[in-house]
Amino acid sequence: MNILFNPLLDRIRRFLKFPLGSQFQRSFQRSARIAVSHGETEKRLSMKRNNDELSSPFLAEILEERLRPNRFLGYDRDNLGVALLRREMFEAAESQFRRAIYLNLFKSAFVQHLAWCLHRQGREEEALVAINQALTMKPKDTDARAARERILESKEKISSGMTHHTA
Repeated sequence: MNILFNPLLDRIRRFLKFPLGSQFQRSFQRSARIAVSHGETEKRLSMKRNNDELSSPFLAEILEERLRPNRFLGYDRDNLGVALLRREMFEAAESQFRRAIYLNLFKSAFVQHLAWCLHRQGREEEALVAINQALTMKPKDTDARAARERILESKEKISSGMTHHTA
């Protein structure tokens, strides 16, 4: 078990970039041990071996499922979603934002990014629901308020017959 577990923790540690010996690291290690030591997970891991190496995306999915909801998850998905949004790959970005929200229910910025993605797709009603949810989570967020105003302006333009312009 330790042979499989240590490389996984090293990858997670490098990804999260937290200092060695920190309280968060010890807590995360305990949570990860519980997740990886679960009997069903062991069975899946033994089935997924390929030349004595494990599939990193598969392990990441298992850990995400076992550790969610968690304040420390979802940031990689959100960052990928933002990059996809900048490239106007809206469906893929939306998928990443929804996964980030699923993993971390506590971060209003993830919901705000989803709202902006929906707005860019012309789905103003869904965007308005999402941005209102973000504002419920963090009422004084000026970025979310500005995004809400832009979504409302766009919705008014659409309802008045003007063409939809994505900013």
